[in-house]
Amino acid sequence: MTDERATTRAEHLLPEELPVDPGADPREQAEALLAESDERTAEARGHVAADETVEHRTSEDAAR
Repeated sequence: MTDERATTRAEHLLPEELPVDPGADPREQAEALLAESDERTAEARGHVAADETVEHRTSEDAAR
């Protein structure tokens, strides 16, 4: 993942994507979001082995 990509994403986090800890680095959150997005994209394109488990949660699920 490029530094520019993570930095740009960190500048545009949605309210539900903001780190819970106000002192946390939003760039770390952005990197995690981008990694998950890349993984889901690869899975959708068939680039992930069928035996790999990818957790699918919504913001609502995570709040529980």
